[in-house]
Amino acid sequence: MLFDNHYYVNLINRQGLMHVDQELYNDARTRKYVLLYAKDQNQWHADFTQAFQILSEYKPLTGSQGQIRKQCSYIN
Repeated sequence: MLFDNHYYVNLINRQGLMHVDQELYNDARTRKYVLLYAKDQNQWHADFTQAFQILSEYKPLTGSQGQIRKQCSYIN
């Protein structure tokens, strides 16, 4: 197993594992990112590293600070 950009290459080849994955390529708003990351593995690694660092520094609510929802949809 490799940690590479082949996920995006597969989307271009219409080989997404799930429908929601394939929609990243099918949707004009996100297709440019699929094309970029399929073409440039270094860019994908750089962006993934930055995003992972941001997420790892996020302080989730724990214990009694958070809440457990039976329905997670947001209603205004």
